[in-house]
Amino acid sequence: MAEGNRKDITELIQNECPQEPLTDEQISQKLFILRETVTNSRKKLNIPSSRERKRMNVKKAVERLQATNSEITITSLVTKLKQQGFKVSRSYIGELINSEGNEIELRSRAEDKKEMDSFQKLTGYDGSLSNNIKQGKASVLYPPFGLPTLIIGESGTGKTLFAECIYQYAVQKKIIEVDGPFVSLNCADYSDNPQLLLSMLYGYKKGAFTGANQDTEGLVERANQGILFLDEIHRLPPKGQEMLFSILDKGKFRRLGEVANERKSQIYFIGATTENIESSLLLTFRRRIPMIIELPSLKDRSIKEKIQLIYSFFQEEANRTHLKIFVKAKIMEAFVLKKYLGNIGQLKSEIQVTCANAYVEKMNNSRDEINIGFNEMLYHNFFNNNTENSEMQATKLTVTFKDMLFIPNAANQGENVVTENDSHYSLPKDIYEKIEEKYYELKKAGVT
Repeated sequence: MAEGNRKDITELIQNECPQEPLTDEQISQKLFILRETVTNSRKKLNIPSSRERKRMNVKKAVERLQATNSEITITSLVTKLKQQGFKVSRSYIGELINSEGNEIELRSRAEDKKEMDSFQKLTGYDGSLSNNIKQGKASVLYPPFGLPTLIIGESGTGKTLFAECIYQYAVQKKIIEVDGPFVSLNCADYSDNPQLLLSMLYGYKKGAFTGANQDTEGLVERANQGILFLDEIHRLPPKGQEMLFSILDKGKFRRLGEVANERKSQIYFIGATTENIESSLLLTFRRRIPMIIELPSLKDRSIKEKIQLIYSFFQEEANRTHLKIFVKAKIMEAFVLKKYLGNIGQLKSEIQVTCANAYVEKMNNSRDEINIGFNEMLYHNFFNNNTENSEMQATKLTVTFKDMLFIPNAANQGENVVTENDSHYSLPKDIYEKIEEKYYELKKAGVT
């Protein structure tokens, strides 16, 4: 029986539409067998999943198009692939080309030649973040090598992403080379061991301390001709802050244990903190940081921006799962009215958790989409007695919420998307694969 299943599965896959390969669920429905039977048989036959098969088919189609026109743009590729029946987006094709290490240069058409500002991917770039972005651009363009900058704001406001946008802008403006370094360190990870923190930052001389068996360079050296980003910089001890004076003033520093040898490193310095800088950083250190950029909390963002963020995060999950996500209007409204002490990071995390819960229901009911409806328990767990102030509540009178359907790999709303936030909020990238593995593991064990 198993051998017959494998033969039928192989035959179906061999004759499937290249543009839309059959999912395991679709195959199970056609053959009237369990989905896990299809999945197990497919794996034993070393046949990739439907997502991987589609990716392989798209890659072959892209290579054929590039073979006939080596200067074809991503926009043209997407257009021609759609004409062939593939459902793809610019972001999907761009990611495919980058991940495959494609060496064919995709030159821009007239409308592509105008390079998109790296900050434009931020929700609120032309709204609540507009002044912050002006500050970021000014700091990186200031000769000869930018102004030392400190990004402040509550946890989850996107400080790391903003620093990365500054780096990308510096590369676009040719202030930093394309392969110039972006070296980051979260000082909180080593706050319990100041000696280790300083040795990582500045490097050390052989014999400087027990275990220092050889001369070792630090992050300051690695960041030469690039950006050094220190997150949670208030965790840097006073001695560490003072050691930065020389690198900020003269571009010089010493490794731990060195006395006479002064080294050089030209860096663009960015720090970030959630704390009050007047009480957490030395005055002499603050005087050396002329540019202070304070990112707004989520409650200070406009309703429009909050809605854009929610849309973008649901779209990310659709892209991530390669499944349609249907969200009831009541759930959309609840996310908008919710108070988020963890700001954008918490908002993103709660959307991910909601999608993960609904993903399990989708598996239980053998659906082809993730359906996020009005579930009383879910509503009370996430939203009850935790809504924004009366001004937010007033949006019910001015904003009409609708049921939303998010299509995998579709363009995001205005393409103004925050893709990363403080990492301790986001779920692992493989969370859905882990859910699926555990689901079938438990089902095999007879657990409902």
